[in-house]
Amino acid sequence: MLGKLKMADKQKYSAQETIQAKLLFFPEGTRGNGDKLLPLKKGCFHVAVESQAFIQPVVISKYHFLKSKAKIFKRGQNIIKILPEVSCAGLSKDDIPALMERVQKMMQREYEQLSEESLSINNISEVH
Repeated sequence: MLGKLKMADKQKYSAQETIQAKLLFFPEGTRGNGDKLLPLKKGCFHVAVESQAFIQPVVISKYHFLKSKAKIFKRGQNIIKILPEVSCAGLSKDDIPALMERVQKMMQREYEQLSEESLSINNISEVH
């Protein structure tokens, strides 16, 4: 855990020193295969709040054409949507849990909508 915090501190200071720096995090950690996003990790939220940056949520629809247990990856399409920025201006580390919950809910709603839409794009009537 300490190593992750040190790395987050280095990224935060590097972002503050670079004009208009952009950091890309995958706060879910790994791609889930369920109907719910995995819980978001705290590290990127600490970096965003410490540097008073914006969070730019990006959501990718479910991989309906991936059957991970059978290790089958068929041809298919995903939908990617960039959501509105979330400002961290004026937030402190005490605000991180509420910020995480707000971003998680926003992303989960969009994930469900995009995943439903991707069923029709991939001509899938039901999920296996």
